[in-house]
Amino acid sequence: CVSFLHDPIHRYLIDDDEEQRTWRIVHFTPNIGICNSFINIFPLIVPFGLKLISVMSIIGSIAKRRASVKKQNSYMEHIKKQFRKQTFDY
Repeated sequence: CVSFLHDPIHRYLIDDDEEQRTWRIVHFTPNIGICNSFINIFPLIVPFGLKLISVMSIIGSIAKRRASVKKQNSYMEHIKKQFRKQTFDY
C-alpha cells in the first residue's frame, strides 16, 4: 500500500540478546509524521463525511416535500421532526 512506503526507510531493528527478541523502532521526521497521520486518518474521515452529508441532504429533501404537502407545519418544524425520527428510532 502507498501508506506504508515510507515505513521501511525510517525503520530500525534492534536485537535484544537479553530477552532474545528483535525490536522494530520507527522514527519519523516531523513532516513525515504529519503525512503519516494524514494517511491513516483520511480513510476514516472521508466516508464519515460523505455519510453525514448524504443523511443531511436526505433529511432536508424529505422535510421539504412534507412541508409542501402539509402546509400547517413550517419547513424547520419538518426538519426537526425528521431529524428526531432519524436519530432516535434506533
